[in-house]
Amino acid sequence: MSKILELFNEARPMINLQTSFTTFQVSLGLWKHRFLIIVSMTVVLLGIYLSSKHLIRSFDGDINLNIMMSALGCISFSQLPMKSFFGMIKHKTFYKCLEEIEDSYSDQEDDEELNQISEKHLVNSLWIWNLVYKYDI
Repeated sequence: MSKILELFNEARPMINLQTSFTTFQVSLGLWKHRFLIIVSMTVVLLGIYLSSKHLIRSFDGDINLNIMMSALGCISFSQLPMKSFFGMIKHKTFYKCLEEIEDSYSDQEDDEELNQISEKHLVNSLWIWNLVYKYDI
C-alpha cells in the first residue's frame, strides 16, 4: 500500500465523522459516531434552551455581565445547529468534494515525480477538507 493511500485511510474515519456531523446524517457511520452526534446535538440544544431562558428571565432593561455571558452562551451554543442546518442544505457539495478526494487518492501513477506532486496536493486537499469543515465555507 502506498504512503498516499495509508494517509487517506488514516484520515477516513475522521472525515466520515465530520461529514456526518455537518450534514446531520445520523444513519451513516459507526454506532458510536451516531451516538456522539445525537448526544452532542441534544446537549447543545439543551444549552441553547437554558441559556436563552436565563437571558429572558434575568433581563430587566440594563446590560450587565450576567446578560452578556448568557448572550455569549446562546450565540456559541447555536453554532453547531447552524452548521448542521447549512450542511444539510449543501450535503451534495460535501459528498462531491469527498468523492473527488477519494478519486484522487485511488489514482496512482508509475512515475515517482508525479507521485510526489500528487502526494503534496492530496495532503493539501485534506487540509482544505478540514478548513471547510471548521468554517463551513
